[in-house]
Amino acid sequence: MDAQLKAEIEELVQKNPVLLFMKGTKSFPQCGFSATVINILKEVGVREIKDVNILARADLRDGMKEYASWPTFPQLYVKGQFVGGCDIVKEMFASGELYGVIGTAKPEVKLPTVTITEAAKKAVLEASEGEPVAALRIEISPQYEYALSVDDPNEGDIKVESQGLTWCSIVRVPCVPMVCASIFSRPMVAASRSRVPTSHRA
Repeated sequence: MDAQLKAEIEELVQKNPVLLFMKGTKSFPQCGFSATVINILKEVGVREIKDVNILARADLRDGMKEYASWPTFPQLYVKGQFVGGCDIVKEMFASGELYGVIGTAKPEVKLPTVTITEAAKKAVLEASEGEPVAALRIEISPQYEYALSVDDPNEGDIKVESQGLTWCSIVRVPCVPMVCASIFSRPMVAASRSRVPTSHRA
């Protein structure tokens, strides 16, 4: 890497507490992964984000891949340390670890009220045809669009009970909040928090 470019990168990394090398800008992200990380940073309470648009400079784009030993963007740096890309930031946000890295207080999550009818419970159990189901997940967008899928419970779940099923609430990526339930003898689930209505009926 060119010595001048390396010095420029190191100055950016050291001078900016929260630095994101991304496609586009924080005001106008030009890829979904970059937009997701910006949304997460705002959600955890970051007020000042230094954004660097790697699409505007080919030398910086190539240089950052070498500097971080990371081939993709966005790339997040906090307090001079490389944190990771979109998937890592999403995982750290879901587990609550990102609050500690950033240095902001993790908010108290209000437990959702979940209601499932006997008919819905029976339908789910019958649909499994005796196969073990780790979790039944409902993904709900900010526009309240939803999708149903089978998934596993995740770290950071907060459990609530309904009709003998254990539901777990978890803070999810701001752009895709989630609600999910699992069907075991001691089933587990994941649900979302404040931006998803706190009362769900299936």
